[in-house]
Amino acid sequence: MSTEHNKAIIRSFFSALEDGNLDALSALIDENAQWWVQGKGSLSKQGFYTNTGQILAMTAQRTATIQRIIAEDNLVHANVSTRFVFNDGRILNNTMSLSVEMNEGLIIDSTEFMDVDSVRAFFAGA
Repeated sequence: MSTEHNKAIIRSFFSALEDGNLDALSALIDENAQWWVQGKGSLSKQGFYTNTGQILAMTAQRTATIQRIIAEDNLVHANVSTRFVFNDGRILNNTMSLSVEMNEGLIIDSTEFMDVDSVRAFFAGA
């Protein structure tokens, strides 16, 4: 796949996240993918699905704005600003960096960094 195609897949990923479409997110991830999340460790596709499903269930609105996206060969890196409005009205603003490896149009490996201190403080105040 071309680098532009791979970047389009990552854009689709964040669009599906904003829409709360867990099935569309899952369709972009290979069955054997590994998803490493700072503060959580490595997740299988099912682990990612479960974790993301829990977050989507707790949020009423999600915005993910890609600030920068860079691709080379089958690697894509995106810097993203997120804003999640939770069902109780609280808002979590965060910044994340996502580095993914693609194969035949699917995410096969991902490394996700975020402002872990902000996330921990947000959930500690719940």
